[in-house]
Amino acid sequence: FPTALYRGEVVRADENGGTRGRFLKSEQYELNLSFGGALPADSSDNPDRLGMPDLDLMLEVGPALFIHFLPKGRYKNKKLTLSLPVRQVAMTDGTYLENRGVVFDPFLFYIHENLFFKNFLLFLGTGARWGTRKYMETFYSVPDQFSNSSRETFFAKGGFLGSHFNTGFSYLLSKDVLAFIGMEHAIYKGASNESSPLFAKKNNTTLAMGFVWWFYKSKAQGVRY
Repeated sequence: FPTALYRGEVVRADENGGTRGRFLKSEQYELNLSFGGALPADSSDNPDRLGMPDLDLMLEVGPALFIHFLPKGRYKNKKLTLSLPVRQVAMTDGTYLENRGVVFDPFLFYIHENLFFKNFLLFLGTGARWGTRKYMETFYSVPDQFSNSSRETFFAKGGFLGSHFNTGFSYLLSKDVLAFIGMEHAIYKGASNESSPLFAKKNNTTLAMGFVWWFYKSKAQGVRY
């Protein structure tokens, strides 16, 4: 995937939380404007949602407080950071924009560059997500007109969505190309809408691998604040 590394004074796109706007910064704290979202999903590809509306593109934007626990002067190749974002969610297909509630998505992650040898990076992270009722309705509510013998009417409620654990490795093949492999294990046990007929799994594991091409990079490199 072609992407860019940019570390401006305000706008940033880097390993520390993706694209964001950084407005307040100290050695230990940052206050950012962060972004997130989810790609569209076709209900015809999901047996539990057959006959229900598709899930359109979801966009998230809101403030995020970053807390850095390792002083950069002592830990040049390591970073332990807690991200605390609160984002407004909207859904769109390009012709409308609909409010879909608010999410709180705290994430603790650790980055270690040059762990075993030069250009080898380890990433570890863990996080959880909470959402308002309107957000949860998107995924778990079943209105009367879409209920059937195997899918009863259900009204979703706000609260806990789930937690996840992440691990990944990357290796810099050249100054502009990186190879990576990673895994995420998500746990939904104890979620607020576990009784929904659209709640399918209590655990889910995702594996990913690929290459990243940086077509543009700022002068500042490496694990930085």
